[in-house]
Amino acid sequence: MAKIAPAMVFLIMASSQCSAVAQANDPLVAGFPNATLQRLCDLSRKNFADLIALYGDQMTKQPRTNLDRVNARQLEQNRNLFGRLSAASLASRVQAQRMLKSAGELSITEWRVLWDLAEAGPLTVTEMAAIQRTDHALISRAVPGMVRKGYVTTSISEADRRQSLIALTGYGHQVFERTSLVMSARRAALSRTFSEKELNTFIELIDRFEAFVEAPLSENLSIEVAQ
Repeated sequence: MAKIAPAMVFLIMASSQCSAVAQANDPLVAGFPNATLQRLCDLSRKNFADLIALYGDQMTKQPRTNLDRVNARQLEQNRNLFGRLSAASLASRVQAQRMLKSAGELSITEWRVLWDLAEAGPLTVTEMAAIQRTDHALISRAVPGMVRKGYVTTSISEADRRQSLIALTGYGHQVFERTSLVMSARRAALSRTFSEKELNTFIELIDRFEAFVEAPLSENLSIEVAQ
């Protein structure tokens, strides 16, 4: 539309002014027969009308059409569980990071490690990864920094000497207690949003979804491809 705009401006000016110019004693048009000038005026008006007919409707309705398409697509994606759960997970992490920052400087991984250790005693990285349903490497990368900060200690596991046992220090327990006040308030707020029955149903549905995404695709799974 940017390329059309100058032409439209010219035609607007021409269609509104050409008659006056033709009738005036203007040296720019001196020597042109009146019929010729009138013909030019008529053509400019026609071209202007044609441009309006072709593009004027698009200029006013195209933004609304684009918005309609976006809204329609959003309505479709509202039922896309893969996208919705991913977005909900991201929003949950952002909320948790904001709340943790208000209580101190813990990351989400550090908080969950302290929480697991405070509730379940010394644990290996593998055990915490299973509890948290998270990547083993994510916790492994966090532990050395937590040792330097004085939150935890590490020792060789008696049950499996290939693994380190992570334990909470006294200072780490203090940090946990301080942060727990904020994070427990978050869980309490969630419990007021959903009833116990609704939470149980929600967990059951998540379990079914996890089972679906973790299971290998069946050889008999039929995928329809639009032709």
